[in-house]
Amino acid sequence: MKVEQQNTQTFTVKEIKELFYDCQFKEALTKIESALSQESQLSILHQLINLKAKIEFELNKREDAMKTLEIGQNLFHFKENEDSLYALGSLQYFQGKFDQALVSFEKMQDFDLSVEKSFLSLLSVGNVYYSQKEWTKAQALISELANYSEKVPLEYKLSLILLEANILAGSSSNLKLAQEKYEFVYTEALKKRWNFFSLRSQYYLSKLLLKNQEVDMAKGMLKILDLNLKTLDWRFLATLVNNEFNSINFKSTQTVVIKSEEMSLTIGSEDKYTVNLKRWPQLFKLTKLLYDQKDYVSKEAISTTLWPEQKYLPKTHDPRIYDLVARLKKQLEVSSDISLLIVAANGGYKLSA
Repeated sequence: MKVEQQNTQTFTVKEIKELFYDCQFKEALTKIESALSQESQLSILHQLINLKAKIEFELNKREDAMKTLEIGQNLFHFKENEDSLYALGSLQYFQGKFDQALVSFEKMQDFDLSVEKSFLSLLSVGNVYYSQKEWTKAQALISELANYSEKVPLEYKLSLILLEANILAGSSSNLKLAQEKYEFVYTEALKKRWNFFSLRSQYYLSKLLLKNQEVDMAKGMLKILDLNLKTLDWRFLATLVNNEFNSINFKSTQTVVIKSEEMSLTIGSEDKYTVNLKRWPQLFKLTKLLYDQKDYVSKEAISTTLWPEQKYLPKTHDPRIYDLVARLKKQLEVSSDISLLIVAANGGYKLSA
């Protein structure tokens, strides 16, 4: 199934998926955009749109991912089928509307599905059950999916094993078996150079190590994981790391380069974006302070830097600082509802870079 590019070269949806599983997100997005402008076959458009949304989600561009899924939903609205329902269910799942997503994914089974699409439908239902911590229902579905696992592509099989391991770990029913499954996925993914699965396995293994109170081993694995996340700009997984391992004071970071003369920041390694703060000198001064300190900066220190002629008064200056930080987050963060760069703790703020 080939899509023609403007330069007469051709590539397949499978090849784009390879880029996605290797976490070459930027290159995959470029190919998808080219394909979307030329493709007319609905089944291929569906695959491309969902891949685009997944990549945007992994880059933590959540608003963009939602818009892409809405486009996918509208594209199929005139004819309800398995593709339109999957697009709708994915949108509902990303929005946290798990009950609605469950209905959409289950409704896919009303159609004459191929083995792959039937598997995808049930796997999606299983992920909803996992998110709802419906362990018994999720485990029953795993047993059903196991009957099809040899008839579907490897990426589906690895997704199933990860889901099963997550259920075992989440329910604490068999942590040893969960670890074995994570390690199996990690090993198989390395053979294929599929960073998507190998790094996710590292993340889940780190969670398991922390659950077993093996903190030093978890931190060691996380340091290796963070090096890869920074290089790949895998911002969604980085936010998961920050949320999950806050208790052991581990923070994933992003590459940040500041140009003082231009009052700008360039964020990321591959999927870079530049933010110019020349219009907001106080925001840049705050950013530069956090960047230079490399650690948490107290509100008093921030006040002294931004308003050196004034004595620090918490009731006066703290609301100003809070407002500046909120404005800075809007400028720097990829997602409006999740902070990856600006971290608040210890009575102050830090730039994770």
